[in-house]
Amino acid sequence: MNDRVYLHEVVDIIGNRRKEYFEHMTAGFHRPDGERRSRCFGVWGTLGSTGRWPEVVNLWEHDQWSGVAGAFAHQTRGHGGMQDPELERWWNKAQEMRSGGFDRLLVAADYSPTIDDVIGRGIVGWEAFRHEIVDLVPGEARNFLAAVESEWAPVVRPMGVELVGAYRTALRDDSEAILIWAVRDWETWAQAEAEIDSGEAGLGWRAKIRGLVRHIRTELMCSAPRSPTQTGRQP
Repeated sequence: MNDRVYLHEVVDIIGNRRKEYFEHMTAGFHRPDGERRSRCFGVWGTLGSTGRWPEVVNLWEHDQWSGVAGAFAHQTRGHGGMQDPELERWWNKAQEMRSGGFDRLLVAADYSPTIDDVIGRGIVGWEAFRHEIVDLVPGEARNFLAAVESEWAPVVRPMGVELVGAYRTALRDDSEAILIWAVRDWETWAQAEAEIDSGEAGLGWRAKIRGLVRHIRTELMCSAPRSPTQTGRQP
């Protein structure tokens, strides 16, 4: 059972600085006190042909709600800028490379793997990731995620598509879900995507969830060079 809470960040990158931002996020993030208040699950770049560009998606793993509260308390208590003063230099450098972004807190489905689970299953260094943002009828996120576990993940796994993240967005009345799938290589992705888009399995799945889902936006992503999903270890 996964009882972690996740921070999902979509970051708008300035100009052609995505490669530099990748390095800053994964190699440059070191707390002065040596304490890590969250673990890096993944850092990815959105493939521009499928979504906004240049864009980075970060996913951080917290220990339950208490871990999130501890991070928020450290960020906001005793200083007026709502920013950890120990990381001021790091934040200022990051700000040179990004213009803004959008964050979500995510609650993992019970079956959603942790980053240690993903690494333990050998899903490391895979070329493609499907990133799905699912707009749902309010109150239906849990039902949708249950259907993903029982009726969709077993169908796409033989196609070479492995689930690495299944979450509902917190603070949203159970009206949004995030799914992240890994695909070993682009050749496998092409075959799987054809079936998901137009095959019997994909059409049947979308028909089955039509009463729950209002809209699904799917983007493709690739791991940053030092992302745990690429290296199998924490940066």
